Amino acid sequence: MPCVRPFLLSCGFLLPVLAGCQSNPLTPQGQAQLQKLQQDQQTLIAENRRLVDERVKLDRDNQEHSKLLAQSQQLVQQRENELSLVQNQLREVTAQLAQVNSQKTDAENQAKALLASSRRHGGATITANNSLRANLPQFNLAGVQSRVEGDLIRITISADQLFQAGTATLLPEAPNLIDNIAAEIARRYGDQIVGIEGHTDSANGQWSSAGGPSLATGHQVSVAQAGAVYEQIAGRGRLRASQMFVVGFGPNHPLYSNADPAGRAANRRVELVIYPDRAGG
Repeated sequence: MPCVRPFLLSCGFLLPVLAGCQSNPLTPQGQAQLQKLQQDQQTLIAENRRLVDERVKLDRDNQEHSKLLAQSQQLVQQRENELSLVQNQLREVTAQLAQVNSQKTDAENQAKALLASSRRHGGATITANNSLRANLPQFNLAGVQSRVEGDLIRITISADQLFQAGTATLLPEAPNLIDNIAAEIARRYGDQIVGIEGHTDSANGQWSSAGGPSLATGHQVSVAQAGAVYEQIAGRGRLRASQMFVVGFGPNHPLYSNADPAGRAANRRVELVIYPDRAGG
């Protein structure tokens, strides 16, 4: 029949077919074909809607994935920046540690050289004397203690009683305190070798010497403090320069924990160490 012919299944072609059928009644066979075309059209419309919905969903998912990807890339960049910062800090700490170790080695070498030089000074000869412990002095002075350590006698003076904080500058009352202790050592152990040891706490503060260059480490300030005590004793002639030597240990030999202020204060000290050896000459 003229109204039934091959055509594309779309609404645009179906309307002319319906219009032609109204003027030309269809046979039962034509009506069946028309009904099938209408069903196919509804199927295509439904499928088209489904595809549109699917595309909208895919677009939405794609946007969400793009957002998540951007966030992930931003997080990765942030972690890379943090890692770079930590690596830089690690390099700086490593360099500082190497510098501290170098300064420590220099200080220990300097102490050894001072010890060897002081024992050679004036051609002094050393002879043993093991009777020190029976003659342990007792000082009734604030911040001063004495104790026996093996064959040695140690007289400990709080650095806070001697020096301005963080410096090797003697307090106004310090010379008199040092003179009193040196006089007692000279009276009891006038011929013994005497070591003057400087000790600090573990604080990483800024050390300074009044009017002089800054002291960068505890080792340097401990040597400077021990040297100041040495100069005071030698300058007053209480003990001979040939029987004394100076060494600075920095924070390497604490008496107490540095975790609290009281422990740190006790660790800041100068020790006059009396050896069982006589310095002749």
